[in-house]
Amino acid sequence: GKVKQVPSLAMDNDLIHTLLGDVVHVHEAQIWHCTDNSKCLNVVRQKISIPEDHSLTGKVKSMILIINQKIQKDEPLTKVEANFLEMTPLPVLKFLLVLNGTHYGNAAIDIQAYATLIATDLLQKYLTDILQLIQQYSVNSQIPEHLLKVLQTRMEKASQSIARLEPHINQKLNEKLQLIEQVAKIEKQLSANMKVQ
Repeated sequence: GKVKQVPSLAMDNDLIHTLLGDVVHVHEAQIWHCTDNSKCLNVVRQKISIPEDHSLTGKVKSMILIINQKIQKDEPLTKVEANFLEMTPLPVLKFLLVLNGTHYGNAAIDIQAYATLIATDLLQKYLTDILQLIQQYSVNSQIPEHLLKVLQTRMEKASQSIARLEPHINQKLNEKLQLIEQVAKIEKQLSANMKVQ
């Protein structure tokens, strides 16, 4: 049979934003869908809809808020919550501890923006891992050389697209976190000074 190539959706902004749930009112996108469940020899575009609370950002935000409540109540984390903290490269626990250490609490920073940053990072890692698996499998496959080159070119473009996912929020959140830490230090110093007097 003849190999049918379909365009990659790695650069489809609607799909990325629907998965992330990071843009208001963007909850629908198109994906490739198999017309038969056994071999998936034919695919068609199909519309998907992901409600905001089921998007990656919505799930991350929910997890952050649950962990924050447990910190405030001094309750232990579940295994799922602890695993979330371990798989997230950003210092979520430190972030929440610093926030709770100030009088401003969650009002000092946009939890939604922080959740979007974490969700974007998780999506990047997931997509990068998938691309690496595809590259590993394609090396020892029986794919004709010309198709393998096309596949590698498409994977490189997809990798570049994935690398551009991280929003500019990262720098702003780092600045806010530093500001919150400074406010917390000042509050501690003022509290210590009041006790001395």
